[in-house]
Amino acid sequence: EAKIREEDGRIALYIRDVTLMGEGGEYALDKLYWTYWPQEEIAVPLDGQTVTFTGKLYHPDGQENPFGFDFRMYLLQKGAVAGISGGEDLVVTPEGQTQPRDWMLRARRWIATRMQTLLQDQAPLATALLIGETEGMPEEMREGFRKAGVAHVLSVSGLHAMLIMGLIIRIMDKLQAPPKLILGITGVFLAFYSALTGSNAPILRAVLLVAYQLYARTVRRRGDHLTAWSVGLMIILFLQPLQLFSAGFQMSFGAVLGMILLYDALQVHFMRIRNERLRKVVASYAVTLCATVGAALPVIYTYNSFSFMGLLVNPLICLMTELLMLADIVLLLASCISLPLAQKMGVLIAHLSRFTVEGVGLAGEISWSAVHVPSFPWYLAAAIVLCLILCTRYVKFTALKRVLLGGGALTVACTVMLLNANHDVRYIQLAMGNADAAVIEDGQKTIVIDTGEYGGDLSSYLLATGRRADHLILTHLHTDHALGLEYLLSENVQIGTIYLTTEAFKTEVSQRVLDLLLQSQEKGIKMQLLSAGDQIRTKRVTIDVLWPKEGSGHALKDANDCAAALLIDLDGASILHMSDLTGAYENYAAVPVDILRAAHHGSADSTRERFLSVVQPAVCLISGDSPSEKTLSRLANVSTMVYDTGTHGALFITVREGQYFVQGYLQ
Repeated sequence: EAKIREEDGRIALYIRDVTLMGEGGEYALDKLYWTYWPQEEIAVPLDGQTVTFTGKLYHPDGQENPFGFDFRMYLLQKGAVAGISGGEDLVVTPEGQTQPRDWMLRARRWIATRMQTLLQDQAPLATALLIGETEGMPEEMREGFRKAGVAHVLSVSGLHAMLIMGLIIRIMDKLQAPPKLILGITGVFLAFYSALTGSNAPILRAVLLVAYQLYARTVRRRGDHLTAWSVGLMIILFLQPLQLFSAGFQMSFGAVLGMILLYDALQVHFMRIRNERLRKVVASYAVTLCATVGAALPVIYTYNSFSFMGLLVNPLICLMTELLMLADIVLLLASCISLPLAQKMGVLIAHLSRFTVEGVGLAGEISWSAVHVPSFPWYLAAAIVLCLILCTRYVKFTALKRVLLGGGALTVACTVMLLNANHDVRYIQLAMGNADAAVIEDGQKTIVIDTGEYGGDLSSYLLATGRRADHLILTHLHTDHALGLEYLLSENVQIGTIYLTTEAFKTEVSQRVLDLLLQSQEKGIKMQLLSAGDQIRTKRVTIDVLWPKEGSGHALKDANDCAAALLIDLDGASILHMSDLTGAYENYAAVPVDILRAAHHGSADSTRERFLSVVQPAVCLISGDSPSEKTLSRLANVSTMVYDTGTHGALFITVREGQYFVQGYLQ
């Protein structure tokens, strides 16, 4: 099913049974990921149609930045080994097709359309709960669930399958149906619901667990939860081995494992509560606590945040989710009998949905609802897991032995982590394609130079390392240098001061970037203007602004002509950061340095002979994967060693005892 990507408006979909025809011959592939710009005269392709077009084949990049997104692994988990971009000469056949061929896709479309008719503005929540479809959901709604720590209810997972299956089993038990009939009916519904929602790993896990427990009931045997968990894990990894590296898989199985291992230890205590209703409430919170603890490590490694509010509201939201799912299912069935009646029912259910969304939003707005947690090394994670295992009934140690073993493991792990802490001064040129972002680390102080067009990897790095952007310098306001600010703001990365050049607003500026700067000011982030002669200092790093001079910009100039050129003293090593400064003005910033960060991704227009004769760099860093051959030739003539992010990934310059070392992330 084709979808429009939110970040750039392109159409994205997977195509199957592919034949590639090029100069090297013909090749067959099972599946490809395809993106292209929509064409007004041609309808978006549907499942079951055949397409022919001309595009550019590519192998997806793996992880190029520390804590960055691994596009290659993402596509491999989807079963695609390559991607193709572009849709020139697109022909779609048959032209008259209006519905997907796959009946499950048609069912998903029908559910989404019918919910829109019945619930209006609350339809996105209903389609998310029923089929995991979040297309069209308002960003503020999604953000509210994320901040409150209950975003898991928006993506169909084991929770939704267990709620529906629990409801069916309770109804069948009330009707005193025999175990074999319950197993058969539930099995059919499980298969249908799994296919309807895409058969992802969490759904398959829930299906296998429910099927295992029902089979145990049928043969009158006691089903062991840990055995069921293990069987489900092995079956899914046998079918989809790369799911092991999927965050959703890890969180789903981690949450269930937490409930299996830890719930017994808590149950001993709350079972002493005599009041049955209070005992059930405490039991609900105990389940939530166990699931949260079990999923905590993959959550922290994926999102670098932990939600305390989620612990408090999760049982209540799960209850509301069950009620809303039941109401939505009844509403769908009622609409098949009488649409006017269903529309009247939809008014009440819409109010209930709105109440839930507003309540979640208020919970997420509380300042302590979630905290940022940096990633930690594997050995500390292993020590934490060991401590959790020691708390379970599966370990037959005395309390003293458990405390000594767990405390000793944590002490050793924390000691090793402190000894391995990096106190060097570092400059990191992130791999952002043909965009720019760099990070300078001086102890706990962090300087960020530009944010790239998409700030996901930059944001992930800052959150994973527990850093705030104390100083954020935007060399100029082109989108490939400044639009990533949007992601930093949405992820609540702490920013101290944003620095702009005095000429930044005198040239053409993207309205989206201007809106982001206004949003930053509304959040209370300070703004400061820079020009030639100004300086930014931390303990071991000094940044001098060499260009632009105040008053050098005007409306007819290209923003690149006024891009900031920065001379960075990195604890004795000198770096000349040229941003996108054009060759017409680069000589104003020409000074001898150890390392040059070449202008404009190594374009032929910059880094000319006269400039290089003054700078004479030993090393040149290029952000991008396609520097000009002319630029490379000029650098070779002055015996400069070149590193580009397209080949080496993120580039690290580490200064230690007066010497600097250059290393690529992929090396």
